Amino acid sequence: MELELRPAAYEEPDARALTVEVQAYYRELYGGTDDSPLGKGELNPPHGAFLLGYLNGGAVAMGGWRFVPGLHALDGRRVAELRRMYVSPALRRRGAARQLLAALEAGARGPGSTSWCWPPGNRRWRPSGSIGPAAISTSPVSVITPALPRPSTSPGGWCLEKWAAGKQRPSTAVESAMTQNPTKIVYTASATTTGGRSGHAVSSDGILDLTLTAPKETGGPGTGTNPEQLFAAGYSACFNSALMMVAKKAGIDASAAQVTANIGFGPEGEGFATTADLEVAIPGVELDQIQQLSDAAHQVCPYSKATRGNVPVTVTAVAA
Repeated sequence: MELELRPAAYEEPDARALTVEVQAYYRELYGGTDDSPLGKGELNPPHGAFLLGYLNGGAVAMGGWRFVPGLHALDGRRVAELRRMYVSPALRRRGAARQLLAALEAGARGPGSTSWCWPPGNRRWRPSGSIGPAAISTSPVSVITPALPRPSTSPGGWCLEKWAAGKQRPSTAVESAMTQNPTKIVYTASATTTGGRSGHAVSSDGILDLTLTAPKETGGPGTGTNPEQLFAAGYSACFNSALMMVAKKAGIDASAAQVTANIGFGPEGEGFATTADLEVAIPGVELDQIQQLSDAAHQVCPYSKATRGNVPVTVTAVAA
């Protein structure tokens, strides 16, 4: 599926129609409309842009960016804020969001942006249907980094910043404040390996005692387990516990939830890197609600915190 993306003005009829659609969706989910203001002309060139996405002649997606006072040159940044991004329900999880984001990011690079930010807003993290952190963090042009303060147009909120490939991100006080240090260590796991990926691993208590072999895909025999399988098992178990915790707070039984972690491994530069794609299923729960719970779990899961900003991670609701 390929969208036809057209430069447009935010005030055009097709944009207004999609705005009515997304605001109705916000009211259904949150009991109110978007509380983030957007003045006339703020998404116009040369300090911004707005795109409409068409499929079979109908407007089905929209999104824009703008340079914002207060973020424009923060610590050497030239930050483009992504705004009014929405994909109609029939096209969700079919790649439309990534197409739109890639086009907007390419457009913002021309005027010299170093990074982009996605503002989740003060009341919500990400409404399903809007394009949010998951899509941003997995697009290939750059990586997501710790949050930075919202501009004065939305005091008290935060936004996620994503740096363009080849750009250097400065260290900030915000990043230091967000370091994930436990207030107390209640358990420490310890394991020792010999022989690397084709060796042996044993835990300090002897409960884990495994032979390691490289998978066939990397030239090994594939007769034993490997670090990626162990990572997949650990991440999926940890995420499943986080999911059950947030679901319980929402009054939803997720005890039968299944979380599948797919850990990718491959070359990157002169070394290697990994990716993580999580698939979440909860029997008897609608996909949109599963996605919302999964997004919330992704914010509290220790493995998600550990990989954030380093490993590309996607979290997707799937049918049970």
